[in-house]
Amino acid sequence: MRSSSNFKDLAICLGFFCVGVAYMGIYQKISLEKFKAVFELLSFIATIGAAVVATFTLTAWRLQWEHGERYNALKKLSLALGDLTVAYRYIRSYADYISATVSEVDKVPQLEALYKANQIAYVTAAKEFRSALEDVRLLLGDVCREGILESEDCFSEKVSTVIQSIILLSYSSNPEDEDARTYALQRALGLREEIDQAKTSILRLRQDSIR
Repeated sequence: MRSSSNFKDLAICLGFFCVGVAYMGIYQKISLEKFKAVFELLSFIATIGAAVVATFTLTAWRLQWEHGERYNALKKLSLALGDLTVAYRYIRSYADYISATVSEVDKVPQLEALYKANQIAYVTAAKEFRSALEDVRLLLGDVCREGILESEDCFSEKVSTVIQSIILLSYSSNPEDEDARTYALQRALGLREEIDQAKTSILRLRQDSIR
């Protein structure tokens, strides 16, 4: 009887043991699946987060780059306007040269050399101004379209008009016509004022761009 009772107890313990092993396997399986699901979810969230951060970083970098390019373009235009003041010397030296061909022939070679040197400097400055203004238009659109900034050719056209008028006045036989040199001085001063006004407008845009 005692051995039979021991066998029964052993069978019960073995049964509990098997049930425990079975439940432990199920529990571990469930826990592993949950862990795997949580891990995949966290990986997905991390991927999305990285993409969002990368997008914001790229956007911020692009905005900073565009801001820097706009500022540099305005700075380049401001410098080009400063160089454009050589038009003042070009116009006056040309008027002196043309007038000399009429009444002071002995001074022609010296005045011609001076006017041609100023002409070369003016043509170079005009090209730089045109290029700088085109860059500003490209980056900032139609801003500050006033005075000589109205178009890339506006200033050059005004200078050409002055040069043609100087030629006409120099060879005019009408005593009532204005003296070529006086006309050249007045127009050159007027163009220099327009350059100063343009520089003021560009300076205002540069100040606004850094605020």
